[in-house]
Amino acid sequence: MDESSVHLHSTVSQQVICEDREREPLKLEMLATRLYEAALVGDVSSLLEVLRLDASIPDRCVSSKQTRTSGRARSQTRVYTTSLVRSKGALGDLECFTCSESQCLERNEIGRNPVHVAALKGQKLVLGKLLEVKPQAACERTSIGETVLHLCVKHNQRETLKFLVEFIGNAPLLNAKDSIGDTILHLAVATRQVETLKFLLGDERIEKNVINANGYTTMDLCRKVRGKNSIDQEIQDCLEGAKALPGKAAKKLQERDHT
Repeated sequence: MDESSVHLHSTVSQQVICEDREREPLKLEMLATRLYEAALVGDVSSLLEVLRLDASIPDRCVSSKQTRTSGRARSQTRVYTTSLVRSKGALGDLECFTCSESQCLERNEIGRNPVHVAALKGQKLVLGKLLEVKPQAACERTSIGETVLHLCVKHNQRETLKFLVEFIGNAPLLNAKDSIGDTILHLAVATRQVETLKFLLGDERIEKNVINANGYTTMDLCRKVRGKNSIDQEIQDCLEGAKALPGKAAKKLQERDHT
């Protein structure tokens, strides 16, 4: 190869290297965006596809200063990705799932950790893996005082709720109030989730007459939102069968018990 050919080859190589370096931030931003969008909607197949293209992207999109993704989006990407799948080797294989204790407690901008997100998405297998690493994460509250159980009811994840109720076995958490004083029983009535209501009423640890910040028990809520349909009638029948009381009667009972 003559001198001119060597020089040409060197120039072309340098151009390729420069182009690769220029493309890297764009590639990182593109993958980070795809990762965030897939994790946000719980699209595991798309998320795994991004991880197959670059298995280190969850850490890189958080730590890189080159990506244009906002700080809030980067932290949310980390939380959602940890919630859905984080594995080494065979991606998507939950036997290879890895998550540190600190990652289980990482929060997004509304105070949700990976356990919260996995629960509201109905990701029971991932949820189980997370709780093996850090059971305490299930007891953490969101920024508005929601427990992981509140999120299950709000997002109609009954099977995940059943799994958590069995796993937690903690009466104070089962009867915990959110920022407006609602328990998960209040939420089940307000959203007319009959099967969830029946499940909760069948658990003797669930308190039937908790009064929320508006002074309502579950029976009050039932009467307030009741329409002329079979679902609302069924809800009232369930509450009456469980001896649920309206607010005034519940207050008198509490005063009597206190005395």
